[in-house]
Amino acid sequence: MENPLTEDVRKNFIESAITLNNAINSKDEKNFVGMMSSSAKHFSDLGNAVGRSNKAINSLNTELEILKNNIGKEIFITCHQSDVIHFGLIKTIDAENLELENNAIYEKFKNFKIANIEILRDAEEILNVKINAFGTAKRDFTVLLDDGIDETLITEILKDRKYWLEINDVCIKDIYRSEKFKDNKSVCYEILFVNRDMKTKDAEVRKFMGRLGKLR
Repeated sequence: MENPLTEDVRKNFIESAITLNNAINSKDEKNFVGMMSSSAKHFSDLGNAVGRSNKAINSLNTELEILKNNIGKEIFITCHQSDVIHFGLIKTIDAENLELENNAIYEKFKNFKIANIEILRDAEEILNVKINAFGTAKRDFTVLLDDGIDETLITEILKDRKYWLEINDVCIKDIYRSEKFKDNKSVCYEILFVNRDMKTKDAEVRKFMGRLGKLR
C-alpha cells in the first residue's frame, strides 16, 4: 500500500527543486545561501538525532551484556517508568525481558522489559536499598592487639570493605588494658551489618581480625 503522504512529499520536493533552480539561474546568492543553510541545519539535527539513537542502542546493548554475564547473581535495577529500585538474582534473560528471583519480597519472580530498566551501579545507593529491605544487625567483636597497633586501623579497613561485607557502620566500643594482657590491649569493635547472611559475615570478620590479634 502506498504511503498517503507520498504525493505531498513529491510535490514539495519538486517545488523546492524549482525554487533552488530559479535561485541559481537568477544568481540570487542570498536566497541560495539561505536555502542551503536551512537544509544544513535540518541534516545537522538529523545527524544529532541519529547519534543520540546510536548512543542509546549501544548503552542498551552494554546493559544486556552485563545482565547476561551475571545470570544467577544479584543485580539492582531502576525502573524508568516508576523510578522504583528492584533487586534479585538474575533468573532468565533474553533480548527483551529480564526475570529476577527474590525470596525477600512478596513476589518471588518479577519480569521487566530490558528497555525500561537501568542497572544501578552506585555502591552507596545499593547499600541503602539493602538496609531498607533487610534492616540491620549489630555484632561485637573483641580482639587482643599488640599495644603498639593503632586500633583505628581496623576500623578504617572495615570501612573500606563496607560494600563487600554490607557494613552500615563500625566503631570502637571499648578499649581495655590490664596487667594480665602485658603489652597487649583488648579492643571491642561494634559493627552494624545489613541483616542477612550473618554467618558468612561473622566468619569473614573473625578471619580478618584473627590475622591481627587474638580473638576473645
